[in-house]
Amino acid sequence: MLDVIDDRVLGALRFVDATTGVAVRAPMRVTAPLARFIRNRTGAYAVTWAAGLDAHLAQFQAPPSSPPLDSIPLSIAVSDPARRYLARSSSFQLPRDADPARAAAGGSLFRAMEIALYPSPIAPIDPGWAVVRASVRDQSGAALPGAYARLRRASEPTSAEPPLARGMADDRGEALIPVAGVPVTNWEADDTLPVLSTEIEAVLEVYHDANAGSPPDPDLIDSRRLLEPPDPHALSKTSVNVRLASGRELAVSVVITR
Repeated sequence: MLDVIDDRVLGALRFVDATTGVAVRAPMRVTAPLARFIRNRTGAYAVTWAAGLDAHLAQFQAPPSSPPLDSIPLSIAVSDPARRYLARSSSFQLPRDADPARAAAGGSLFRAMEIALYPSPIAPIDPGWAVVRASVRDQSGAALPGAYARLRRASEPTSAEPPLARGMADDRGEALIPVAGVPVTNWEADDTLPVLSTEIEAVLEVYHDANAGSPPDPDLIDSRRLLEPPDPHALSKTSVNVRLASGRELAVSVVITR
């Protein structure tokens, strides 16, 4: 006689490399004060329990209608035991939509929520990448941990999405911002430009949120980067012009006035 063991999960998380978008297979340390997780063979982290959703764990065919979808916020912290990725926080809403007819929707129970992990200064670098290493300080010279960095083409506005790359500063204020896929050949229609066009004019934008907490949530910082005073959530920021090239590594000093 076979024993049947049924377990219901409340959602899942999947971590991806912020530079390449590839799923992170290495085990991470995931914590949440009001939830529990189990890592599966694919590297996803299933939410096996969350406060306020005990009734959902006993229901399979028809999940309870209360609490409403996306009504319970869940905050997590993730860190890398190998220190190749920087620690960060993130948040999402529970319960997820368990209707199979909407399995492709963003809030579906059947879709893992993707969270980008940013490289630490000791992360491995591909030889063909353009690399910016930024040392982020305030006007007094103090390091700014958790500063958030974006690289965009100089020809594009600050609001342009997606950027060339994103990064985050560690506890010493040191940030690694690698750029994958920098072309080494010019495919522009203008045939007066050199065929081997190896440089990209870019702007490094760096933002600091004094109230970000530790570890910071770079997605939350990014959502506030276009705010301006007197908005209370406006960020301290600055920008630096850089020239990117495949295989080139730049070191820049960034000063943010707070």
